[in-house]
Amino acid sequence: MDRVGARRVKAEPQRNGHGEDDAHIGASIASARKSASRCPVLPAFGSIERDETLFSAFGAKRIAELCDLSAQQQEQAYVHLLDSLAPEAPRQPKVVPSYRDTFRTKEVPSDGDCFFHSLIEVAPDELRDALGTAPTPRAIRCALADQLADGFMQLNAATDDAQVQQLLDDKPYLATVEWSPGACHLTPAQQQMVEQVRTSGSWNHDAGDLCAALVVHWLRKLQLEIVTGYASAAKPIVFGAGRRVRVALDGAHYRPIRCSAPPARPT
Repeated sequence: MDRVGARRVKAEPQRNGHGEDDAHIGASIASARKSASRCPVLPAFGSIERDETLFSAFGAKRIAELCDLSAQQQEQAYVHLLDSLAPEAPRQPKVVPSYRDTFRTKEVPSDGDCFFHSLIEVAPDELRDALGTAPTPRAIRCALADQLADGFMQLNAATDDAQVQQLLDDKPYLATVEWSPGACHLTPAQQQMVEQVRTSGSWNHDAGDLCAALVVHWLRKLQLEIVTGYASAAKPIVFGAGRRVRVALDGAHYRPIRCSAPPARPT
């Protein structure tokens, strides 16, 4: 900047009387950011327009430093300032595919037996072999309820800690409610849970959450995987070991997973 330009810029704050306050500096920076988007190149070296642009961008505190710089150095300082004022691009959230993107599901009735409808879709042969007839939600419920009642009776009849531990290791779901050592009948809590499993359309209770564990213990040859909104397809909730079958849990509604979804078509 020529010495005339330097004197002109240096004198500018004195005409304001008290120099720039913080509000004026903030307004100047905002003005510089707006002007940069329209014209990021400084006006001609030594011109009044260039002096005013630098003063607007840097304020009185730094303008004196710029007076002794070459044209190239001023331009570098200006570009650096504009880069520091440029807003950062917002980060795009990472999108995690849900089971809807990974699998195809089949709709089943929302009648309180959706888990059993889904099970019939994915494991019809295993259910037919276990029941000896065509599987229905009612037939599956009765089989699971009988299995649960039998396990409770065995637990109550256990005579020592070793027997109790062996039963709980094999059927951990039996520990869901307290048992009565030495009793020859079910406790009220045990009886209630058995009836909840047996009752068609009954699901909104602790017994409903046990059905997956009851099924794999009953059938033995299945690995039941439940894909939820909280578990990706790569890490489903897994019960048992054997032939893998999958169901999707969306909120409180189960649907059978029939196959993998086809890859998206290129656009």
